[in-house]
Amino acid sequence: MPPSYSQTRVVVRRPMNDHGAVTVEVCDTNETRHLAEYVSAELRRTLAALPPGTTIPLAMSRIGVRSNVWRVTAVHDGDPARAGDEVPGRASRSSP
Repeated sequence: MPPSYSQTRVVVRRPMNDHGAVTVEVCDTNETRHLAEYVSAELRRTLAALPPGTTIPLAMSRIGVRSNVWRVTAVHDGDPARAGDEVPGRASRSSP
């Protein structure tokens, strides 16, 4: 069976830990997901730099059949947005 990819906006709840896992919450459903694999080192570095409260649109595929662990396949729509930013329909954040 081919992997099913899910594209959705998530909020970082716990930043990347020493094992490379990030805990996020799906904006639409309040579902908690654990991101543990990344399709590239660049994508992993991008997610490692995100502080808690950041909202970002991701494409993900579930790892395994019964787990709540996900592989991140892409970041969509450019820059992440901090929670509370009022940017309808688009994630954005000014660069430091």
